[in-house]
Amino acid sequence: MRALDAADADAKKELDAYATLVTAHRDVADRLSGIAVQMADYRALPMAAHDEAAMSDAVAHKAFENFVRLEQELATLLQEQLAEDQEMLQQMMQ
Repeated sequence: MRALDAADADAKKELDAYATLVTAHRDVADRLSGIAVQMADYRALPMAAHDEAAMSDAVAHKAFENFVRLEQELATLLQEQLAEDQEMLQQMMQ
């Protein structure tokens, strides 16, 4: 945000927008950190009996299939973004 001229009206709007986003992201990060701690605490729960048929029915299969698809989309997005960021970093170092 240092690259924006705060005296410029359009830059001021952009700075305000980024400041709002930073606050929102920090709030989300704090909430996720709390959830992560809670999840880690649940690891100590004893293993309960599971219904194998329910875990392998069409609904469960479709849900897991969707999860794997989304996981792949995220991996692809991150790989693409990494390539762009690496290129930008190289340009910054020239």
